Amino acid sequence: MKGVKKPDGYWTLENCAEVARRCKTKKEFREKFQGAYSAAFKKGWLDKVSSHMQATRRPNGYWTLEKCKGAALKCKHKTEFQRRYRGAYSVSSINGWLGEVCAHMKILLNTYTIEECFDKSKLCKYRSEFSKKFPKEYDFARRKKWLDEICSHMKPAGNVMHRMVYAQEFQVTNCVYVGLTGRIEKRKTQHVTEKRETIYKYILKTGLKPTLKEISGYLPVEKAIVLEDKTIKKYRKAGWTVLNIAKAGALGGNTQKWTEEKCRTVALQCKARNEFLRKSPSAYSAAWQNEWLSDICKHMNRLVNPPNFWTKERCHKKALMCKTKKQFRTRFPTVYTCAWKNGWLNDITIHMDEIRKPRNYWTFELCAIEAKKYKTRNAFKEKSSAALDSATRKGWLDKICSHMKTEWRLRPVIQLSKTGKEIKRFDSIRQAAYKTGGNPTSISSCCIGKEKTARGSKWKYAD
Repeated sequence: MKGVKKPDGYWTLENCAEVARRCKTKKEFREKFQGAYSAAFKKGWLDKVSSHMQATRRPNGYWTLEKCKGAALKCKHKTEFQRRYRGAYSVSSINGWLGEVCAHMKILLNTYTIEECFDKSKLCKYRSEFSKKFPKEYDFARRKKWLDEICSHMKPAGNVMHRMVYAQEFQVTNCVYVGLTGRIEKRKTQHVTEKRETIYKYILKTGLKPTLKEISGYLPVEKAIVLEDKTIKKYRKAGWTVLNIAKAGALGGNTQKWTEEKCRTVALQCKARNEFLRKSPSAYSAAWQNEWLSDICKHMNRLVNPPNFWTKERCHKKALMCKTKKQFRTRFPTVYTCAWKNGWLNDITIHMDEIRKPRNYWTFELCAIEAKKYKTRNAFKEKSSAALDSATRKGWLDKICSHMKTEWRLRPVIQLSKTGKEIKRFDSIRQAAYKTGGNPTSISSCCIGKEKTARGSKWKYAD
């Protein structure tokens, strides 16, 4: 039954072996019995309990240049090659064969007709929804300048600068709530689901359901505030009881109103668009939403390199500035990607130090030597994750970490009353949370002084 947790210590070698016999591959074992697979992996039993399973992974060195070419010839484009033969694609990419084995393939471009884009746009109410659900079709239509035509049926969406005035009417009791919102559907849901909302509390009190009335479309904030105030006064004159707590014009949150002049002032302090985005993302977003971006960024330099700018020689110059591949990838990600795609990576990084350990490097002796350098498992994991992973996989972890100190999780804690009297002692924070039904994070925060109480009690470490 899904959701039933096995008791601690349930997954013994015998129980793991029993469920493993029901599976034909390790992948099936991992998907069907995650708890058993995890226990067998951590305790070093995995190879033993899965000895009867079929090996689905190719042996090392299987994908030669000829075999990669044979696999590539069965595919029409690189996307299909990568999807059907991931191992062959990866080996071809690493060894710089990709251009050779994929020479016969067509370049796959995303092309759509205006009818296809229109069919997708019909499924959406707003442009933002269209861009999230169908990003390829949206981007293609944007580049072809079809958006205004295919999105003509869509409702305009609100935002920080444009709000709708609406009313939630309780006609039986003659009560009304008048508000502003940038997303009417979302706001409608919030009113009836969030406990802090005035309408939610009124529904609980009376059992009545409100009727939503849209007073206006999405207007500029200044006009919407004026209209909201007029609407509230109109309802009061008509004898309605207004449920609003805040005064008219409350926009909710501390949002800055970015006008075109304010956005321009910030943009003039920047030399490029990426600097503008990094310096003030909210101003950049407001300018983009209101279509001011092109106008206020006219003075900026365009930092995009032309097509085919990164030749092999230029990539090599950047690579010579780095000592390792990791440093090269971190400092110059665009150059690294270009070299990798064109198969130049191995040629331009010959001078670099190879810091990756060979396969099966971490023996029991080397793992034990590495583990002795650290006092805790956390430090071991941070400084030498490869050694820790290898030891975990092969079941050596408990042996090589026997000298390490116990972590904070096993630190004893004391539960105290609000007057400071001791109630009970626990071996760890987890045990205390389990026994009292509390939250481990809250108890830990009490122990270090961040919070006063957790689960109605005070807490402190025993040592």
